[in-house]
Amino acid sequence: MSYNRISNWLEEELKKLDISPTNFQKAVDRYTSVGNMLENKLRDEYKINCHVYVQGSFMIGTVVKPYGKDKEYDVDLVCECDLTKKEISAKELKETIGNVIRNDGIYGKMLSKDEGRRTWTIEYAEDNDLSFHIDVQPSIPKDDSQYDKAISTTTRSKKDDNYYWDNGNPLGFKEWFEEANANSYNEVAVLQKRILFENNTFYASVDDIPKQLVVTKLQRLVQVLKRHRDIRFENHKYKEDKPNSMIITILATKVFLESDSNFSLIELLKIFSDKLSTNLDLFKRTDDDITGLLIDRIDGNFIINNPKVEENLAERWNDSDNNKKQAFFDWVSWISTDVQKLVNMSPLIEYEHKSFDNFIKESTRSKSIEVNENSSEPKDLQNNPKPWKENV
Repeated sequence: MSYNRISNWLEEELKKLDISPTNFQKAVDRYTSVGNMLENKLRDEYKINCHVYVQGSFMIGTVVKPYGKDKEYDVDLVCECDLTKKEISAKELKETIGNVIRNDGIYGKMLSKDEGRRTWTIEYAEDNDLSFHIDVQPSIPKDDSQYDKAISTTTRSKKDDNYYWDNGNPLGFKEWFEEANANSYNEVAVLQKRILFENNTFYASVDDIPKQLVVTKLQRLVQVLKRHRDIRFENHKYKEDKPNSMIITILATKVFLESDSNFSLIELLKIFSDKLSTNLDLFKRTDDDITGLLIDRIDGNFIINNPKVEENLAERWNDSDNNKKQAFFDWVSWISTDVQKLVNMSPLIEYEHKSFDNFIKESTRSKSIEVNENSSEPKDLQNNPKPWKENV
């Protein structure tokens, strides 16, 4: 079976997971209304100027239809207030934003009772086939960063409930991702926008179609990896520790930039899997520092740097009581197995009748995986000679 035929099937499957233009616009209208409310009330009632903007998958066009029991789209907003750390503490900022939402006649009723570690959550009732929530992240400009547009965000510690400042740079990250995606976007944008315009009457012109609805090969790579993660970790003991979308997006983008632009989606998936498996193999073979690969290890600590702010996204992997490292290693092994199954499939009829979701579910339900996932044995990297071969 040629890579192109497999990629064509896979891309058709991923199209089914795209958010519809109608639902995308509903989400945009609603998060814009939340942003306007916050900007107006913070200015009028607290004399605080702020800018509210979207971040995450809705910002860079990698939205995937929700999977699992919750089945809600997650919309992430940043509420960046024009303040400094000398003027307000992390706790004060978090509570101020929470009070503004809580006291609003509309959004106060929709505010989740549980305060998130980093955000306040506004929960929407299901609207036909659209169910989603908005996470609002309080922040201020970061005054000690080498990166333009960097922010300091509030985080509440799980251990002692104290609040502290964390780092982020959603707008800088968007620029980084869009630069990596630019050539691919230019290749497909005209055709995709024309198709969307012809099939959606509420767009007045082709120019009105949001850039986020154009999906390139890089965005498809991120989408398929996120979908694979969500299916594989459903009902898994490490579900809450599954790899976050930021890590997936950064690693996928690095692989994409290092690959031939003519590679098909399945080829990119295989390269991604092979590079990460090699990375983990090296971690086991030596205790020396490893740099210059997708994931670094320096002085025994794992590092995945945010390309646009001083932030190690793998920092929590270095905690002895944290499962995120093992969850990531397991996920890499599953990708390797599932991609190999895809490329080894012979006649198209074998999987033509299957959805991508069902293909991954069948792998997840295999006997060997059930044995490994139900095992109480720890699978730490340092104690397992081939951790990336687990759960296959």
